[in-house]
Amino acid sequence: NATIGESFSSGTNALHYFLYRFLLMSGRVIGAPEEDMALWTQIAQELRSGMNKAFWNVEEGMYTCYLYPEYLGYQSSRRVGVMSNGLAAVTGVADPQQIESIVEKYPLYAYGGAVLYPSKPDGYAYHNKSVWPVWHTPLMYAAKKCGNVEVAEHLINTAVRSGALFLTHKENMTYD
Repeated sequence: NATIGESFSSGTNALHYFLYRFLLMSGRVIGAPEEDMALWTQIAQELRSGMNKAFWNVEEGMYTCYLYPEYLGYQSSRRVGVMSNGLAAVTGVADPQQIESIVEKYPLYAYGGAVLYPSKPDGYAYHNKSVWPVWHTPLMYAAKKCGNVEVAEHLINTAVRSGALFLTHKENMTYD
């Protein structure tokens, strides 16, 4: 994808949201200046609001992975990602109803959560047609959080399986 470097990622935004919430928690402990605390609060709120406005796909019930750059009109990639949705669920970007929707609807393969979905049939297999056990872990925690034992067990079992078969939890395993 030639425009990916200029795109906006929901996963990166979820991590930024987590960072500002972490700064707030740390700031309370160390007595950070009120103006810093107010700025971090504002940025966190804007990130959460912006993510839910720009990335949440009501029809799919999940966050899309990317928004293409401004010169392409900030169009949605219309693809979902296990990292983006899992991180949004566990960092607090998603509300409880969104978390349940993500966990219930996220596409799972026999070998774990799809890194990106839908896959492109003839596409390169790095993000496409692959499972990354490390990145389906946040989705597993989200499943636990909302009590979806079936999804949590599936993701745990696929992580154990890949570790046992390949003696690794390397980043990228293709499913075909």
